[in-house]
Amino acid sequence: MMTLKNKGQELIYLLLTQRDFMTSDVLAQKLQTSTKTIYRWVKSINEDLSNGPLIISEKGKGYKLDYDQYLLLDKAGSPAEYSPKQRRSKLKQLLLLQAPQPVSVFDLMAELFVGESVLVSDEKLIAQDLKKFDLQLIRKKRTLAIQGKEENIRHAILEGLQHDQIVDFIDLKVHSDLNIDEKDAAFILYQLEFIERKLSSSIPYPYNINIFLHLYILMQRIRKSQTHLADGGKENLEDASAILLESATEVIQHLETYLDLPIPKIEVHYLYQYLSASRLQETSSKEILFSEKVKMITQTYLKLMNQKWPFDINNKDIFIDLANHIEPMLKRLKQKIMIHNGLLNQIKLIYSEIFERVCQTSHEISQLYQLSPISDDENGFITLYFAKLLETSSRKLKTLIVCTTGIGISELLRAKISNSFSDLEIVDVIASRETKHLEENYPAIDLLISTIPLQLPASYPFLLVSGMFTLEDQERLRQKIGEIKNEQ
Repeated sequence: MMTLKNKGQELIYLLLTQRDFMTSDVLAQKLQTSTKTIYRWVKSINEDLSNGPLIISEKGKGYKLDYDQYLLLDKAGSPAEYSPKQRRSKLKQLLLLQAPQPVSVFDLMAELFVGESVLVSDEKLIAQDLKKFDLQLIRKKRTLAIQGKEENIRHAILEGLQHDQIVDFIDLKVHSDLNIDEKDAAFILYQLEFIERKLSSSIPYPYNINIFLHLYILMQRIRKSQTHLADGGKENLEDASAILLESATEVIQHLETYLDLPIPKIEVHYLYQYLSASRLQETSSKEILFSEKVKMITQTYLKLMNQKWPFDINNKDIFIDLANHIEPMLKRLKQKIMIHNGLLNQIKLIYSEIFERVCQTSHEISQLYQLSPISDDENGFITLYFAKLLETSSRKLKTLIVCTTGIGISELLRAKISNSFSDLEIVDVIASRETKHLEENYPAIDLLISTIPLQLPASYPFLLVSGMFTLEDQERLRQKIGEIKNEQ
C-alpha cells in the first residue's frame, strides 16, 4: 500500500478540498514550495499505483484528484521496491529492534538490497534523526548499533510504527507496512479484548493502537533479550487502580506463557501506565471521578476558547466530554507517553484556525499549571472537540457514521456533516466491527455513512465517503438525502 505521508501528503489533502482543477502555481503557493516540486510529487504518487493515476493533469488546467481512485487507495498495490525514505525507515527499525546489540553491515545490505555507499548515506541521516530521542548510532568493526536508554529506544520504535496511515485495527495483523506476524497479532488482539472484558469497557482509537504497539514492541524486545528498563525509575503503585493493575499483571503473565520467556516485573508497571493514560469509554459520563486539577484545566480550556468563539461554556455535556480527554492526557504528559494522531495533517488543513487557537491555549495552560509541553498530536485531538462543538446544529434524518475504529476520522465526519447538513441527526459513530449487529442496536437509522466499503442489509441506505469529507462527498450526500426523502 502506498503511504501518502511519503509522497506529498499535503498535496493530496489540498486536492481533496477542491472539486475543480488547480494550477501548479496555486498549489505551490499554498504548499509553500516550487512548481517543480509539485510536478515531482505528482509523478512519484502516480508511479506508485498500478491501476491508473491518482492525480489527473490537463494542460492549461492543472491537477485534479481522481476521486474514485482515492476511495479505493487502501486497496491499491504497493511498489516493488522501497523508496529512499521507506528504506531508511526499515533500516532504522531493524537497528532499533536489535538495540543495543550490533548488527552486521553485510546482513543489513542483504536485507535491504543496497550497496555500502547507500548504507553509509542512510546511516548519516538516521544518526541525525535519532538525536531527538537521545540515541546514538555507532559504527564499529563492520557493525552498526543504536545505543541509549531502553525507554528512548522504545519511543523511537513506536514513532516509526505509528507514522503511517490510520490502520484498520481489526485487520492490523495483515497490514503490510507493519509486517506483524499473524499469530502474534492474534495473541495481542486477544489481550486487548481480555482487558476490555476485565474493565467492562472499550478502549477506543488511538489508545488501542498505542497499547497494541506497546505489547508488540515488548514482545520483539523480549525475544531478542533486549530489555534494560531497570535503568529507569519506578513510580509507586500503592495507590494504583486495583483493576488496572490486576489487568496489567495478568496480561504480562499471559505474554510470559506465550513466549515461554521470563519478563521483568517492571513491565507490569509500564503496561499499567499505558492503561491508566488511556481514555476508557465507560467513564464518558462520570464527572465525579475528575480531580480538581482536571476540572480546572478543562474549565480553563473552555474559557480561553470561548474568548474567540461564543458557545455555552456551562454546558455539562461539553465539559464532561472534554474532561474525559484531559484526564488521561495529563497522565500521558507526566509519564512521557507519546500518542500519535493520524489525523493531524487533515485537522491542520480543515480546522487551521481552531488548531492554532488550541495550540496557543495549550501553551498558556502548560505555563499556568506547570505541565510538560503539549504536543501537536495532543492539540489535534483537542481541536476535534472544539470543532465538533462549534459545528453542531439541529438535524432530522437519523444518521450513523462508521469508521475502522469508531473514533478519529469518524469524529471529523461528525463535525463536518453536522455543520453542512442541518437535516441530519448523527445518532452515533461506531467501529466497523459493530456493524454485525446493526439491526439489533440501530433499528431506526435513516442513513449510514462510512469511510470503508460495507456489506449491509438492503434496508440500510448507505453512502461511502472519504475521511476528509470533500466537496465531492458533500454533493453525493446531498443527492442521497434527496433520494431518501423522496422515498419517504
